[in-house]
Amino acid sequence: MNQSTIHQEYSRSRNNFSRRRLHAGVDGTESVMEQRSLHNIDRYCLVWFDTEISLDRNIRMQAHLRSILNDLFVFKDLGHLEGKVQKLKEQKIFFIFNGSADKHLINRIHRRAQVAAIYVYCKRPHWDEHLRPIFPKLKSITNDFGSLWKNLKNDVHAYEKVDNARIISSITQTSNEFSEYQDNLIRLWASYYNREPSYEEKELLLKTLSEYFYTNESMHNVLKEFKDTIGPTTAINWYTRESLISRLVNHAFRTSDWNLIEKLRYFIGCLYMQLTLEHSLFVKRYHENPFITLYRGQLMNRLDFDRLIKFSSRILFLTSFISASFQEHVAMNFINACEPSYNEMRLLFKIIINTDLKGTQLYADITHLSTYVHEEEVLIMSGATFIVTDILLNTQRKVPIVLMELCPNQQEYDFKGDNGDSFQVIPELFDPAENRVANPQDNRLPPHKTQL
Repeated sequence: MNQSTIHQEYSRSRNNFSRRRLHAGVDGTESVMEQRSLHNIDRYCLVWFDTEISLDRNIRMQAHLRSILNDLFVFKDLGHLEGKVQKLKEQKIFFIFNGSADKHLINRIHRRAQVAAIYVYCKRPHWDEHLRPIFPKLKSITNDFGSLWKNLKNDVHAYEKVDNARIISSITQTSNEFSEYQDNLIRLWASYYNREPSYEEKELLLKTLSEYFYTNESMHNVLKEFKDTIGPTTAINWYTRESLISRLVNHAFRTSDWNLIEKLRYFIGCLYMQLTLEHSLFVKRYHENPFITLYRGQLMNRLDFDRLIKFSSRILFLTSFISASFQEHVAMNFINACEPSYNEMRLLFKIIINTDLKGTQLYADITHLSTYVHEEEVLIMSGATFIVTDILLNTQRKVPIVLMELCPNQQEYDFKGDNGDSFQVIPELFDPAENRVANPQDNRLPPHKTQL
């Protein structure tokens, strides 16, 4: 991430914190926020273990950290800490420990699949840097809070780039089951965003965000600016700028949370309108040479990757907004910043897009609209379908390369295994960084949308 951008955000959040309205009490006790209907829906959360957690200075730092992650749990009791971690199975966890944490505690936390990164923050670091190769998720040992904040900001941003997509994979005898499921879901989503956003929808969006960030002091001024400026010409910039908001959008699509999609539909509709305009301008640039190549780092469960390589034609249907870069090194930097757990692996998606192809989901170069210009980012609308044409396993490179092409939403697919046999499998839903198959009930249609 651009360092000047980080410095600006650090300064902004530093000026906004106060001692009031912390998200969680000491040792994870529920706060006002946790008793509301919208809570713990962020993909990521922050857990801080510190025996001096109630000191005024530490309380101010906690408020400051919530400009990055809304869900913050603070502990000074080890038993409460480990009990809470066992319950946080659906979120990736970023940990901060003070200097009292020993190697045995770090080791126990480090082994958990849902743990993304660990930071040690203490006034007089007595930890040796040689421990970092032993614990790859141990990202920094520092006595400088500004350095801790920037490291956390960078790491969360990297995870957002490689870990936000839910992938649906279908292997069937015919294409009917997959096509029907895909078509119904896309049409259902479109009924939410493919229309002119209304004033009432904007009011519902602002009310939802105000409730969600009620205890997050660092977001109050942000929401004031958001209220005054959000619209069809600013939505993409807001999507890239405020990850706390964009993660809500992707959570809604990842989990098919129709209630949340309804509440966010003004923002989603503005995103759709701006992406529609940018898409039409983007494809015109490639009229004579219509093929473009993009790169995206991805964390995937090892079992899911093993399934993926067993089939000669693989279709991936991504249910959230995703981004990719024109530059391979940008994607590699993001994926290398994310340390896989024992059940995960790094992949590089090499994506070919034929800009002459009709009927695909929207996509556009958003470099000129993004907060992070150097990422040379292309944003792809939720519901994009890709066909995997090959998987390159190169031991020297260490990261497998998945070659894939963006497809139209309506297409006949013939799925066959390597031995030519056909397979019939119920559509599988898997989260790329979780060791579980998602519950198919998560994707049931809302009651009022049973027929399209």
